[in-house]
Amino acid sequence: EATRYLFVGHMEKITLEQEQAESLAYRKTHTIKIKPDGIFALLHSLLHEPSYSPTYSYSRLAIAVALATGRRAVEVLYTGQFTKLDAHLLAFTGQAKKRAGTDQNITLRIPVLAEADLILKAVHSIRHTPELAKLRERIHNANTEREARSEVNKVASVTLNATIKRLFGDAFTFKDTRAIYARLVYTQYFRTPPWEHIDEDEFFRLILGHQDYETIKSYKCIQLDANGVDFSPSTQQIAIVPELIEALRDFDISPAGRGAIGIHTFVKFILAVAPG
Repeated sequence: EATRYLFVGHMEKITLEQEQAESLAYRKTHTIKIKPDGIFALLHSLLHEPSYSPTYSYSRLAIAVALATGRRAVEVLYTGQFTKLDAHLLAFTGQAKKRAGTDQNITLRIPVLAEADLILKAVHSIRHTPELAKLRERIHNANTEREARSEVNKVASVTLNATIKRLFGDAFTFKDTRAIYARLVYTQYFRTPPWEHIDEDEFFRLILGHQDYETIKSYKCIQLDANGVDFSPSTQQIAIVPELIEALRDFDISPAGRGAIGIHTFVKFILAVAPG
């Protein structure tokens, strides 16, 4: 009797499969066209944030690593181990979502969309932020590895998804970084050594670490188009009239308290050096 509750009900399973099929059908007929140059510009900007900002956002950096490597949130923040093979190739272990009975310690050779050294530095920076230190404490107190990964995914579902919506728009989730990576890597590395003798599906399966070809279908919704949506940092700048900046500089708030004056000074500085 007890074992009945360990399995998904027959009708529930059918419903889930139907919902997944409908979702895939929608994505197949509503592809997202993005401008490749814009993604590379954004990726470059995000990966370099720690070099000029002492208070960089670990979530923005995690998105950059995900875009550059195609790895899941839990792999970027926790389970993934990356080793440089050459300037644009990494060895990766610690993949999540491995099926029971498969090798849990398999190493993947993954092509990357930025310099390997820069990506490794970003991973190190992410995992040494105060936020990740607190997360490691919660993981340490977890009873099982599954609970530990669940804690990471809780963070990812809130913080990382909120950040990517600010960067890409409400239609995107963190998972879409994997699809964007797959499409960009395909254009750069498909039919090049050591992938010169395999077909498209096998290429996607190898770089994403899947055990089958069916899962790959959901990653083909991204299309590259020179006239597609441009996510480069320059397009996210806000046009500010120079006269407005001058007016704000001259605005007198001397009667206000020290806190307000400090904020006002900071705003004037930001408007001058980084109006976006």
